[in-house]
Amino acid sequence: MDSANGAIQQLILATKQAEATAYGEKRREAYRTTRYLLAGCRSNGISMSELATLLGASAGSVRARSSADGIVSRATFASLASITLNTILRWEATGILPPPTPDERGHLGHAASTLVATLLKSGE
Repeated sequence: MDSANGAIQQLILATKQAEATAYGEKRREAYRTTRYLLAGCRSNGISMSELATLLGASAGSVRARSSADGIVSRATFASLASITLNTILRWEATGILPPPTPDERGHLGHAASTLVATLLKSGE
């Protein structure tokens, strides 16, 4: 992988696993989160071909699924990125991340692109 470092690889593989194991409303949420994180990765320079390789999908599939940069909850991102919630709270407290904002359902979180950018910068 050219651009996708280990943290991004872990993140994308975890989203793939979350989709595979979720069911019902949780499955819809997992697919939505993957869509947001794929868009976040693309906006931070991770190529479609790299993401497609990680997901075991076509670049066209990644393109179709990565059109929306949405809000991802702190807890969900922490779990998928294998970091602690305290890490995200520290990023917020130090100004690396802005305060969380609500999505259309009223759930607090951060734009996927901002979370991915912070993960890449932090080296965590």
